[in-house]
Amino acid sequence: MFIVSRRRIPFSIIWRQVISPCFFSPFYPSWNVPDPDFPKPSNIFNNSLFLYELGVALELVFFLSGLAFKNRRDLTERVRERERLKLENERQEFEKQIAIVTTRQEERDRISADMHDELGSGMTAIRLMSEIVKTKMKDQAFPELEKISNSANDLLGKMNSIIWTMKSSNDSLESLVAYLRSNALEYFESTPVVCKVSVPDNIPQIEMSGEKRRNVFLSVKESLNNILKHSHATEMHLDITITKTKLIIHVADNGVGIDTEKLRRFGNGLSNMKRRMESIGGDFQVQSGPGSVIIFTCPL
Repeated sequence: MFIVSRRRIPFSIIWRQVISPCFFSPFYPSWNVPDPDFPKPSNIFNNSLFLYELGVALELVFFLSGLAFKNRRDLTERVRERERLKLENERQEFEKQIAIVTTRQEERDRISADMHDELGSGMTAIRLMSEIVKTKMKDQAFPELEKISNSANDLLGKMNSIIWTMKSSNDSLESLVAYLRSNALEYFESTPVVCKVSVPDNIPQIEMSGEKRRNVFLSVKESLNNILKHSHATEMHLDITITKTKLIIHVADNGVGIDTEKLRRFGNGLSNMKRRMESIGGDFQVQSGPGSVIIFTCPL
């Protein structure tokens, strides 16, 4: 403990006697000039205990810094490895799903080809033979032969529809629109009902599953059948509209209309059409007035 006099000490004396000896005396010994008015403090860099503690502190700092760097690097490597494994699992799952879809499509194509080759040829033969028998027996009327011929034609048309539904090459919106148009024109070709079809000029390339195509087609086909059998119409109009998110089909006729209050609660075509459209997330509406309008809406 030393006593400093009360007089004001210039900064130059403090610099030379306190700051300089502590930090610069090992490098500049000539600066360490004693002053009789101010006692000389001890130099901390000449204290071996201080240097030892400083070395330990620096070693600890370097060690902790290296350990933190190693931990960060290990953590980064683990995160990268987890991401790599996750991407690899997703890729394998995607490839598995692709393989399943491809297998299903190939199976659908095989079944449709077998149906076309085997059942189609058989049904065509039955129809031709019934027509030949009717031709040879012109003088005798056999209603059974007419029923056989009509049944064969009906089954052949249904089988062609099933084959069209199952073929994976038809899984597109363009294929559905084209098939609806051709089927409607063919259905009313030999009937007193005039069929008019309106379709968009440009149809976007949008994929549609076999399930969607099948339910939309069967619903529209049921509405065409109702027009021919129950509406007493002389004209019908099939209008197909395509928006960014929906396929909208209007089936209108100039017949007697639909009295929904007199319809049976179960077993009618309207309930089947509604069930089919709801199964694919679509909508079904009936408007009756002068004639009737049935609206089918299917999400794309």
